[in-house]
Formats: sequence, structure tokens, C-alpha cells
Amino acid sequence: MSIEWVGWYSTNNRLVSYIAIDTKYRYLRLDTANVILEKKLYKVDSLFNEISTMRDIVLAMEEKYQHNFELLRKANRMKAEVENLKTEGKKWRQKQTKNKCNYGILQFLLTSQFK
Repeated sequence: MSIEWVGWYSTNNRLVSYIAIDTKYRYLRLDTANVILEKKLYKVDSLFNEISTMRDIVLAMEEKYQHNFELLRKANRMKAEVENLKTEGKKWRQKQTKNKCNYGILQFLLTSQFK
């Protein structure tokens, strides 16, 4: 009995999803003031009727876009890390320079005291 319920639940989810997508598409088709959108939708309708593998093509494009998006996010994270490392490096160099100056002053004081 539970397998039947899962099947009905899955079918219902697909139906709800189909209705939502269909409603969104119909809403976009109603916007006749947007000529560019209307032409694009007409072109997509025509392509879908002509190309039997259009769904596979669209899925492949989505996958490519997602991959590019992930690469861009990774590049931005790496860029932020580089900036952070630069900032830390500047702080470290300033500290080292200050330590060298203090060391130089200390050496001068020590050597001048013993002369």
C-alpha cells in the first residue's frame, strides 16, 4: 500500500509542477506588449516542434551554465583569499620592519654603552 501511495504522491508532484510551469508560460505569452519576449517565445515554440532533442540541449546548456557559475564563485573566493593574504603579508612585513628597527636601536644602545 505504501508503494502505491508513493506513486500517487510522485504523480501529483509532477502534475503540480507541470501546471505551475504551464501557467507561467501562459502568463508570459499574454504579455503582448513585450515584443522581444513574444518573438523569443515564438522561436522557442518553433524550435521545440522542429528539434526532437531540444530538452536534452536545454539540459546540457543549464549544466554548462551551472558549471560556469561554480567556476566564477570559486574564482571570486580565490580572489578574496588573495586579497586577504596580501593584507596579512603587509601586516607581517610592517611588523618585521618594526622589529628590525627596534633590533637596530637595541644594538646601537648596547654597543654604545660598552664603548
